[in-house]
Amino acid sequence: LVMIASCTLSFQVVETGGNAVLNLQGASVQFPNVSIMSLSAFNAKQLGSIELTAVIANLSAANHWNQPFAINLRPNNTRETLNYSTPPLGLSLMIANVDSDKCSVGLFASDGSTVETLWEDTTVTHSDLADGFTVNLVVQDGLWQLFFIDAGDSLPAEASGALGELSWRDIFSTSSYLQCYLKDKIETESQSGMAKVELASLAINGTAMDYDVFERRYGLNGGPSGDQDGDGQSNLKEYAFGSDPIDPNDKSNSPSIAIEGSYYLFSQIWRRDPSGTLSVQIECSTDLVTWSTEGLPEIELQNMDEIFDKASIRVPVSSQNQFFIRSKVE
Repeated sequence: LVMIASCTLSFQVVETGGNAVLNLQGASVQFPNVSIMSLSAFNAKQLGSIELTAVIANLSAANHWNQPFAINLRPNNTRETLNYSTPPLGLSLMIANVDSDKCSVGLFASDGSTVETLWEDTTVTHSDLADGFTVNLVVQDGLWQLFFIDAGDSLPAEASGALGELSWRDIFSTSSYLQCYLKDKIETESQSGMAKVELASLAINGTAMDYDVFERRYGLNGGPSGDQDGDGQSNLKEYAFGSDPIDPNDKSNSPSIAIEGSYYLFSQIWRRDPSGTLSVQIECSTDLVTWSTEGLPEIELQNMDEIFDKASIRVPVSSQNQFFIRSKVE
């Protein structure tokens, strides 16, 4: 991931030995904070699974109990100032002080109005995290798993569970980002900031969403040929084109026609299906009765992102009086 830094009170993200360092040590004002945000988005809404791996080289505690370090998978790139008691949008792994010896480690989901605690351990010692650890978070089909490596004995090696009232659709979006955030609190003039984290690496991987996951995620009935939202598009077509099958007003990736010079430009975006079970074919007709791929101009295919391809066809304006194109999904 390419990251971009943001901060308050002139604190900066620096690089030491190849690591990103968020450093609030020596701060002398209340609530200093610093964060880094991924520069590019990823389409989490259309993924079947997400795996986040963060290698933390070291972590120093903050002055105040509710000032956290957070790794935040969020549905937009708006930077949030936060406390442990008010997790940011999306899915967040958060670490905050309990007292001078212990800290809380928790996994939280939030849509901005509802906050759910998916898992929490309040007995982790600062010393077990101070020298660094690796965390691996896997979210798949409504379930989550956490794996902690080299994190000492006070933190479990593994934790798992299910998403709650807030589903995948509530916490992820087509433009999701990764934020890492650090905050401290200075309560007296004699104190100075102590919080610091050194990040050795951050990585996000995902797998494609197949139709079965799509059907379960949206609670669809009627199978691929059903039309859950009554918009005239089958569930399978909504899957193929990436639209919301329970929102009749969502026309995402509908086919488009535009004039480009002396050509009509037909464009259609559809899902790339590694399993080979989804078939999208462009056909043409001159009478809306007989459809075929014969006589179809050359199809230009390009990758839009990690999920979708875009097919484009150019038809000369002067070629014939009527010429129809459709996308056939099977």
